[in-house]
Amino acid sequence: MPLSLGSSDEIAKSVQMQLKLDNCSFERFKHERHPAPHNATSIPPLDRQDGAVYVFSLSDKYLQEHQLRDASRRVLKVGKTSGDSRLRKDHYNPLVRSSLARSLLAHRSLWSALGIGHIDTSDVKQWLEDNTDRDIIRISLADYDLFGTNLENYIKGITGPYFEGSTGKIVSVRGITSAVVTKAFLNGTTDKMP
Repeated sequence: MPLSLGSSDEIAKSVQMQLKLDNCSFERFKHERHPAPHNATSIPPLDRQDGAVYVFSLSDKYLQEHQLRDASRRVLKVGKTSGDSRLRKDHYNPLVRSSLARSLLAHRSLWSALGIGHIDTSDVKQWLEDNTDRDIIRISLADYDLFGTNLENYIKGITGPYFEGSTGKIVSVRGITSAVVTKAFLNGTTDKMP
């Protein structure tokens, strides 16, 4: 079931359901949503004490206008970063080696599934700003090292993004699976992990 990234409550409910948590708190996250159309440079900078897990997803308006066959597959990219440039600039630039803009241009075979008629290096940034919603979950660096990859993989597994899709692997931190780490983080008990 794809994850709806519309609000922190929806994320919390999905995490709670998937991990069978009794209590699910997102007090240690700062979730923000930047709906389409958005301006990449207006996204607040990443604080030096934070990392982030971010999502690019097709907007509701885009999905409706293009009557996509599989509207449930709306997520294009899920990633994580502790660098501001990666969060706010790199993915919009087709010259950056590992960017969403470059991936869109390189995988023309997906264009019909995504409702893309034509984009090129001159307008891919504008296409991303006009047609994608950005969800950003900021995490303190103290928690990011332990939890960032787990949250990224969890969201990838739920949403099945088109680019760098679901890894299908279980991440292990200190020999503990990502589900255990995720549950401990959400319950505020990471200090009690083995």
